[in-house]
Amino acid sequence: MNRISNSERLPTAAAPVGKGLSGPNEAAGARSGEGGRSLSHPLVTLGGMKQMLTSERLREASEHIGAGLAILGEEAAGAASREEMEELAGAVKRIKARLSSVETAIALRLSRAEGKREAAEVLQEQMGMTGHQAKSLAKVSEGLAEMPNTRAKLQAGEITFDHATSLTNAARQCGAQQVDEDKGLLAEAAQASPDDFRRRSRQWTADNSRDRGEEELRRQRARRRAFMFWDAAKDMGVLHAELDRIAYGQVRQALGLGADRLRRADSGGEVHPDEVRSNDQRRADALFELLTGRDAGTLQPLPGTESRSGGPVTQLVVVADIGDIDGFRPQGRCEVLGTGPVPPSILGDLSPDTSLSGIIFGGRGRVLWLGRGQRLGNAAQRLAAAVRDGGCVRCDIPAHQTELHHLRDWYDGGPTDIDNLVSLCGPHHRQLQDRNLELVKIGKTWKTRPRPGPSPPPPPARTGPDEPVRVMHNR
Repeated sequence: MNRISNSERLPTAAAPVGKGLSGPNEAAGARSGEGGRSLSHPLVTLGGMKQMLTSERLREASEHIGAGLAILGEEAAGAASREEMEELAGAVKRIKARLSSVETAIALRLSRAEGKREAAEVLQEQMGMTGHQAKSLAKVSEGLAEMPNTRAKLQAGEITFDHATSLTNAARQCGAQQVDEDKGLLAEAAQASPDDFRRRSRQWTADNSRDRGEEELRRQRARRRAFMFWDAAKDMGVLHAELDRIAYGQVRQALGLGADRLRRADSGGEVHPDEVRSNDQRRADALFELLTGRDAGTLQPLPGTESRSGGPVTQLVVVADIGDIDGFRPQGRCEVLGTGPVPPSILGDLSPDTSLSGIIFGGRGRVLWLGRGQRLGNAAQRLAAAVRDGGCVRCDIPAHQTELHHLRDWYDGGPTDIDNLVSLCGPHHRQLQDRNLELVKIGKTWKTRPRPGPSPPPPPARTGPDEPVRVMHNR
């Protein structure tokens, strides 16, 4: 294996990587091969300003970092207000981002000097990473090597490692230079949450790639796989599948619908409290029932819920601009709600019974403004909100599992108009009620803040689930 020579020391102004060799004895042991890696190893020889990072410098840096973290811990223990906790959380975010920039520098040098396999072993051994984390870090570090502007934002703590991952993913399809020189995209990364930006970067990639994702979809479908094995340690069977975005969206929705049906069954009063299933258990049972057509508890055939294929009919919402549908301007939006942009070619796969719905943004051709005459949103509003929001605006829950929330509360005189409604999942919806918070949009990011005045009364209990979002693509 090739080692890094003294003339190849990595110039970097990043913070030291943490506790390593902490004194002369350890250094001597490492040189002699007793209890440590050689000091010529890249992990030890990473330096600053073309100087070798000695064990003494590592020890000194580790002490400073440890002292700073101790101060943060003390501040967190004494923080009394939400504002103080948010300020501390922001500081931790910036520190983690700067540490991530150090990790990517280490991963890149290790990979190029030692090879990817040896690099992964060092990252797992020295940084306590899992194999998946080590591979992900190495992959992102390779991408950042060609993206100086993105790398600088990570080093400055302006974006997180998750943001950098989304940007390098976009670069693999559109080119590192195109992504790295898009100031608007980098500015969005600095402002948006990692989940929001992941969705935004997918849309940006679809808009800017030459083939609009056709080749990537072909690669995903070629890589699809599934396998099963018996975990002897847990005495449990394990199923694993990797699917392309469109297939995954259908499976995800089928499992979500099945799990939601089981949740309603559990809350119907006929199940003993000790037997109420967790969300993970409901998903596992829904998968079993989807594959076998049998009740997960009794193992008897499920009555009246089978489709022709033996499982529930799944429904996906495909959103496409009219130009993509008629072919005259095939450069617009085309995506599956809850999974992200897809190539317009999938429109050619629509089955004969597909239903199409038109939505005109900026006009009032549909019944989207109900005012004070009705508290609950109608089907047209749910579809419009699903297209606009793409799912819960606070997390990655897909649109078919969301509810409509009044930004200005109904009990404060808020109307049931589309511009006063937003999509939220059940937990985030209840969080606003339970904590007396309101939801506001700052820039392109949704935030919560204390609601002025007393908490409104809880809404009347629904007798059944919301009407599901009707679809444009039915398979």
